[in-house]
Amino acid sequence: MNLLISCFFSIVVKGVVCKKNVAHRRMTSKIEKRCFLVLGGALEYQRVTNHLSSFDTLLQQEMDHLKMAVAKIDAHHPNVLLVEKSVSRFAQDYLLAKDISLVLNIKRPLLERIVWCTGAQIVPSIHHLSSQKLGYCDTFHVEKFLEEHGTAGQAGKKLVTTLMFFEGCPKPLGCTVSTQYAFIFLCGS
Repeated sequence: MNLLISCFFSIVVKGVVCKKNVAHRRMTSKIEKRCFLVLGGALEYQRVTNHLSSFDTLLQQEMDHLKMAVAKIDAHHPNVLLVEKSVSRFAQDYLLAKDISLVLNIKRPLLERIVWCTGAQIVPSIHHLSSQKLGYCDTFHVEKFLEEHGTAGQAGKKLVTTLMFFEGCPKPLGCTVSTQYAFIFLCGS
């Protein structure tokens, strides 16, 4: 006897849901009534080309620049930093020490959707940080869901999907409808 069990799961979120995770497992992944900063571009040190320096000097310059950049970010008191592109490993460590959760490599359309719902502004670079507006939501959290599509991974492991939620946004300008179909195949004689 072959049996197919089909389950349907859906959820409506007043805010934004996306497939992302925080950059480091020790970063806070659930924050209530907090704010965040949205950075377009990358958070890295730009080295000068055609200029000879010792490796130690370059490394020290990079660390000093990134400490200053994280201090500028921390002065605005965000709990979460959303970055469009990459973030230097040194900057990630400094953000972790300041207890600022980091989400990186976010595509521009998703950043714009988050900005639309939360009232934030995209900061084009650290140098334009002085008067930018932070975004707010009631709850920011990351959840992991086990996909029930049978055995999809290697060696029979089930896939885990990580979803990031920005719930309770101040502007009622959008919502996310998340649907998931779960199929469980049972085969027997």
